Amino acid sequence: MITSIVPLRPSGAFIEVGIGLSFADAQAQRQAGKPMPPAAKVMALIDTGAEASAVDAKVLTPLYNLGIQPTRFVFVNVGAVGAGPIPEYPVTLSIGTTPGSRRAGLTLRNQAMLAHDLAPLGYQAVLGRDVLSHCMLIYDGPGQSVTLAY
Repeated sequence: MITSIVPLRPSGAFIEVGIGLSFADAQAQRQAGKPMPPAAKVMALIDTGAEASAVDAKVLTPLYNLGIQPTRFVFVNVGAVGAGPIPEYPVTLSIGTTPGSRRAGLTLRNQAMLAHDLAPLGYQAVLGRDVLSHCMLIYDGPGQSVTLAY
């Protein structure tokens, strides 16, 4: 297993993730001879209390411009942001991978992500239990760190 150890901040545990086109959307881009946009690198809150993962809608702007479509709308209640129907998009989510590196990481090529305005919360993405179910998580309170293995 690959592990990432991240420090605990007063606002929680954060890890850098990449968010790009889903496998099917990337394949359609290639077949159309269009260039592939690079994955957006964002900081994601590791949130065991969140059922689903989410990304700030602004992060997906380059993908919207390519015509990605939501797969469904989900009613979500985010305390600080409000409640309402939120679009869900398929994306490729990567953790612990670096383009051009031989280091393996976790890559989910068809991960559902809710697109929500997360800016008021102070972060760009949330890793919920749908993603964390692919990982082993160790919360070390005394050591002020979180270990994520995948």
